[in-house]
Amino acid sequence: MDEIKNEYISMAAVKARSWTGRAIAQFLGPHDKSVPNPRCKSAAPAKLYLLSRVEEAEQSDTYRAFVAANAARVAGARRAVETKKAGLLAEVESWPIAVPSLPFEQVQRNAIRSYNDYHEPLAWKRGYDFDPARRDSDPDFLDRITVNYLRHNLSEHDEKIVALFGKTGKHEAYVILNRKIHEAIAATFPEIRDECDRKIRLKSGEPERFFTSPRPIPFCLPTRRSGTDERRR
Repeated sequence: MDEIKNEYISMAAVKARSWTGRAIAQFLGPHDKSVPNPRCKSAAPAKLYLLSRVEEAEQSDTYRAFVAANAARVAGARRAVETKKAGLLAEVESWPIAVPSLPFEQVQRNAIRSYNDYHEPLAWKRGYDFDPARRDSDPDFLDRITVNYLRHNLSEHDEKIVALFGKTGKHEAYVILNRKIHEAIAATFPEIRDECDRKIRLKSGEPERFFTSPRPIPFCLPTRRSGTDERRR
């Protein structure tokens, strides 16, 4: 066994030396020895390669040329991915965001009506009591549903992101789009800028700053017969 440890290395050990499967097939070929799998007796035998043969191949000019060419291919592929991502992000940055310019009180009334129209039947269907939104509801809650209302009215931009499914940089593109939309909302309605900033931090992965907010956002666990799903978002 000591002889095997000194003279042979496993395929995993070969790959740990930066060998690829293609390089192993091209420069080493079939393995030199098979032994019972040390981790699981019922598994396929472990393939071992002579260490001296591996080292000899690594010193050859053909192997070194192969490694250099492979590194160039990997670097080229990485640059291509970054170029595609940069192009997508630049495209999203260029999208204009048009927020309807209406009196804030009207927008807030629309948000309250939209919230109640959606959540009241849903609450009764699920067996919850419904506490409707009102003009005298908690200010943070009203800011939240107003921003959500405006955000959902700009959801046609999300459809563009969905159309990019599978493309490189989609997640980063969504973060940019979310920031642009909430910045546009805040610029049009400065009354809800704090909530827009919170939404940007939330989608960017930054922690919510509950304790630095002048009006801390309440948090509570859901309770049965309480139709306040939106208040907890």
